[in-house]
Amino acid sequence: MKQLKIWHIAVIFVILCGACSKTSRDDNHKELKIAIAWREDTDNEFCTNVVEAFRQAGVNVTVLPQVKASYIDYEGSSVSANQLDANGIGYLSNDAGLLVRAKAYDGSNVAEVLRDVDGVIFSGGEDISPSLYAVQEDWHHIKSEIDYNAARDVSDYLTMAYCLDHDIPILGFCRGSQMLGVVSGATMIQDLPVWFASQNLDYNYEHRRE
Repeated sequence: MKQLKIWHIAVIFVILCGACSKTSRDDNHKELKIAIAWREDTDNEFCTNVVEAFRQAGVNVTVLPQVKASYIDYEGSSVSANQLDANGIGYLSNDAGLLVRAKAYDGSNVAEVLRDVDGVIFSGGEDISPSLYAVQEDWHHIKSEIDYNAARDVSDYLTMAYCLDHDIPILGFCRGSQMLGVVSGATMIQDLPVWFASQNLDYNYEHRRE
């Protein structure tokens, strides 16, 4: 079966958003408002490829503002160090992760951020803080793969939880699909090489082959 190109996926998502939009369809000429969940590095290929794919599908995509929680401390756009792990790796501490799971988007700006948005795309990127898992885990102890972004974890988690509760269509690529598992409480394999090793199997990073 021929693999779908990303712009084909974009077309399908646009149709889905048009069918499921919470906005009245009396005005058939209303332009769909589709957005990418907040990220600071909008020049990253995970973001630019998606923007280009949707442009080819006839829809302009914007990047949402950051969603922040009132119960999390911030320094600018970053989560404060006092709410990060004690190892200095950069992911949410267990206490902060539990707060996010318990309070979700209560006390956040997510309703304003998603006002009139018809669909949200969650793009690829960093590993997700293991403290957000339904069963919290320590980081995977592979120093060469330390790649966490606590502020984006919080923003993505709250944005996705709100979308799910308010029937706003979502589309997740790579990290985005993983975040759907995290928000939904699924059992997550944090790191594929570690899991393969635990099963006495060889692994050669096949998931990164293009």
